[in-house]
Amino acid sequence: GSDNDSAEKKKAITTKSHGLNYSANQLYRRGGLSAFFIGLPATLLRDMIFGAAFALLRREFNWPHSLGDALAAGLAAVACSPLEYARNRQFAAVANDDSIPSIPTSLLHFISEINKRPTISDKWRYFTTRLFLGWGTFRVAASMGLTALCYEALR
Repeated sequence: GSDNDSAEKKKAITTKSHGLNYSANQLYRRGGLSAFFIGLPATLLRDMIFGAAFALLRREFNWPHSLGDALAAGLAAVACSPLEYARNRQFAAVANDDSIPSIPTSLLHFISEINKRPTISDKWRYFTTRLFLGWGTFRVAASMGLTALCYEALR
């Protein structure tokens, strides 16, 4: 990985969490009330993409509701994860007193960082870890599938 990645990992490992109240207070001190709304456009866009992708995909899968919903939710989570990355970069910028990157700037940075990786394996690892694909995606898919299963059972 690059030196920048190593510095990010070290900072993440050595940064102590002080809890919600402390974090909210620090965020307010650094950016005022508007700091709490920094990621709102990315969040709204992410949720719109998730909802649209989920609705479209679940209609396309002619499987039992729970399985089709789980698959649709997993794919929708993957589709909207770049916006989660952009939002997280915006919040990190406020926390570090940096300039706040726009959504397109964050996404271009992400693509640039992927392209710096020498092998397909390194590119894939960077892609999946930065977008938190894995357990979180599975959790979303499983919970949506179980919700559909419960809904059908109680209907």
